[in-house]
Amino acid sequence: MNKPAFWDGVLQRIKNNTSEFSFNNWFQCINNVYTENSTLHLELPNAFSRNWMIENFSAIIKEALFAELGEEYQLKFHVSAPSKEVAVEQRREVEE
Repeated sequence: MNKPAFWDGVLQRIKNNTSEFSFNNWFQCINNVYTENSTLHLELPNAFSRNWMIENFSAIIKEALFAELGEEYQLKFHVSAPSKEVAVEQRREVEE
């Protein structure tokens, strides 16, 4: 899925309101962003990143979305499915 056209503006607002470290560490690792109705879906690389984003950045993301679009969105955070290469490599490590 393609990221929504407004996402770059939302990211810029977040970048202006968080530390450079936080932005680079947490927002640059988002693998995919898409919308479905009034829900913004964010895919993160692992459960730790997903949980950290939920606990620490949900409000900031919602504020940036509202500032950018003038409407409220629900947020859903997902863990990205591993690529086939990663899954094969993980299986090899388990078998060895």
